Amino acid sequence: MEAYNLLYKSYFGWLNDNEVPTINSSGTYRIYAFDQGRAIKAPIGLKLKSGNGQYTYWLEYRTSHKRYTGTKNGVLINLEGYFENEQDSRFWKTTSYLLDMTPGSKTPGWWGDDQTDSELVLGKSYTDHWGGFTITPIQIGGTPDSPNAWIDVKVTLR
Repeated sequence: MEAYNLLYKSYFGWLNDNEVPTINSSGTYRIYAFDQGRAIKAPIGLKLKSGNGQYTYWLEYRTSHKRYTGTKNGVLINLEGYFENEQDSRFWKTTSYLLDMTPGSKTPGWWGDDQTDSELVLGKSYTDHWGGFTITPIQIGGTPDSPNAWIDVKVTLR
């Protein structure tokens, strides 16, 4: 099953703040797979503000994408609000940029940019370009390929 990312689901009014809370303190947070039908538990994602306060990162745990099976091994990070030099907010407020956590990699036989390994995998860290936070996925659990699948993410705010 393929599903809209959490930013788009929020835009359409399909989510509430309990399902994808904004994180305001350091800690370890569990998020459940969002793409296995209706979630039984929450949260199904996290939001983090960039260090400059202008952008929002959306973290999600996707477990059912047939072409991108590696997403079960980490979190996907989408950036909201970034649209260089665009003045019309209708464009940048509803545009989601999937960040590639393995830039430069290529899938054999594929000519274009590779997003099949864009997840931030267990034990690897990502630091906000504007200095707001560092995140590290640290553990996966629950029932695989179900709404009970989860990932723990350590968040350190700066």
